[in-house]
Amino acid sequence: MPAPITQWSVARSPFLQALKSLKNAAAKRQGEEAILSFEGGSILIELGGGSVTVPAHGICSVQLRVPGQMLLNLNSVMPVDDPLLLSLEGAHHLRVGSVSLTCHAQPVGSKVIDIPVNAEPEDIVRAMAGLSYAQIEQSGLLAVHSHALSLQQVSQAAALLAPFGITELDLLALIDQKKSLELETLL
Repeated sequence: MPAPITQWSVARSPFLQALKSLKNAAAKRQGEEAILSFEGGSILIELGGGSVTVPAHGICSVQLRVPGQMLLNLNSVMPVDDPLLLSLEGAHHLRVGSVSLTCHAQPVGSKVIDIPVNAEPEDIVRAMAGLSYAQIEQSGLLAVHSHALSLQQVSQAAALLAPFGITELDLLALIDQKKSLELETLL
């Protein structure tokens, strides 16, 4: 089965106008994420309590969480191409013309879990503490949560082993060594 198309084209002027109107709504909310929902021939952009819909051409339905301020700053570095080409590269990069934004992709309609894109493992674990496994899986953040849990466990183990001179880096090196040994045995 072919991979779903993960690119959209959008008219430059309406997209820039949408960002400009959201800039006012998000002026006092630094560090917040923007939610971009690509579905049904349009992009719904939500940020700072405001939302704007922009017509787009594309097939794939997906919801992206991107750093709000980086999205708003696209006005200053936006390519002059019309229409603009937006594409999802993997699950962690949204390319707008030649500019790449860090993002988290999740299914449209997923429960939005409010975590910063560059969150520390403790922040991620804390944000998802009250959620069930099914809710985290539905949000599309299961891999992010699992990775954060393992890093948090490494930090806790390093704190306990600190009197013996063992650091987080030492533990991470041991884990990487174990993974490479497991990979070698599989090959």
